[in-house]
Amino acid sequence: MHISKDGDLITLINVFDTTPEQQQALIDQWVRFTEEVSNEPGYVGTALHKSTDGTRVINYAHWRSQADFDAFLEEALLLRNPSRPTLSAQETKLIRQINRGLPVDLRKRYAQLSGRQKKGTLTATEHKELLKLTHEAESRDADRAAALVELAKLRRLPVRTLMTQMGIKAPPIHG
Repeated sequence: MHISKDGDLITLINVFDTTPEQQQALIDQWVRFTEEVSNEPGYVGTALHKSTDGTRVINYAHWRSQADFDAFLEEALLLRNPSRPTLSAQETKLIRQINRGLPVDLRKRYAQLSGRQKKGTLTATEHKELLKLTHEAESRDADRAAALVELAKLRRLPVRTLMTQMGIKAPPIHG
């Protein structure tokens, strides 16, 4: 697996403490696990590193996105606890859409550009970028709101009740 600072991959690093006698068994078990995970959507790859003294194994894994990794975890938890109520495919899709905001790096950039705009130091190029990010954020917010309304209809709940159940606070209205 190639380590790179480019791209938006999610990197997981797990450190396992073990004994020299159990190190190889741990590695073998982890290899079997990664073989099963290798077909999951968004899984990129894993690299294992073992300490020379036999007391540690380090797993370095890449997933294409946080959403892919979260979906894998949700599925794994459902398999572990099948008695837990499950969501329909439509509810799952809508909840994922509701939770889809701007990625962290774009939110940070938006905040930077907004700050520069308030200070009056925004360049013309940065202004275009800010407009593009604003459009992206508003488009995602509109999609999220539509999904929220659709989920409320599906569950036969008022939107405000669903928002309370999901821990979603309405943004303040500025006018």
